[in-house]
Amino acid sequence: MDIRDATTSDIESIRAVAEAAWRADYPDTLSEDTIESGVAHWYGDPVVEMELSNPGTELLVALQDGEAVGFVHGHRAGETGTILRLHVDPAHREAGVETALFDAIEEAFAADGAKTLRGTALKANDHVTELYRSRGFEQVDTERTTIDSNQYPEAVFERPA
Repeated sequence: MDIRDATTSDIESIRAVAEAAWRADYPDTLSEDTIESGVAHWYGDPVVEMELSNPGTELLVALQDGEAVGFVHGHRAGETGTILRLHVDPAHREAGVETALFDAIEEAFAADGAKTLRGTALKANDHVTELYRSRGFEQVDTERTTIDSNQYPEAVFERPA
């Protein structure tokens, strides 16, 4: 498996991974229409292109046999690195992709001087919230995020870098 910085040529793959992950992780939370609209908005070409050009943004893709099977997206502000999204195609979750992506973004934030790591996940995503807890994060807050004009609770996790 290879992990590298995402490029504009990865946008379609990022969208496909996000859609597969959302379908697997939120079958009882997000409708089909919400998934399609949310993925198109959050991972549309203009949004991802803007993120790729933002200083402090990390967008890394995991490749297996040249195919993108996961990605992690975060940003650093001051001494805090925040993991916004970590998605892996459900067919590749047992292959250590999540762990490798998590390690890679933590290393990138540490190299950039982050002293605190934060992470966010929809509260309905037991899989990712357990991943944060298994890596020593504690839930410190609950916020709300908007997907397709609907509000959803989002857990905020934190730990020292």
